[in-house]
Amino acid sequence: MNVYEDKYLREKVNRIIARQKEAKIVIAAHKDGSGLPAREDLGHELTRAAYPYDYAVGNAGFLNYNSELSA
Repeated sequence: MNVYEDKYLREKVNRIIARQKEAKIVIAAHKDGSGLPAREDLGHELTRAAYPYDYAVGNAGFLNYNSELSA
C-alpha cells in the first residue's frame, strides 16, 4: 500500500518550525491546514499598520507578513 505524503505541506511546516526556533510567533494568514492559529482567531480588530509593520492587532501589537510562509 502506498502512503500519501503532502510534500508541500511538510516543507511549509519545516519552514514554520525553523521560524519558531528563531523565537518568532507564527500565525497563519488564513486557515491552511498547517495547524497554526489564523489571523481571524486572534479576536482583535486587524488593520493595516504603518511601516515597518504590516498589520496592527487592536492595541495588542503588530504583525509582519512573511510571503514565504503565507503567515
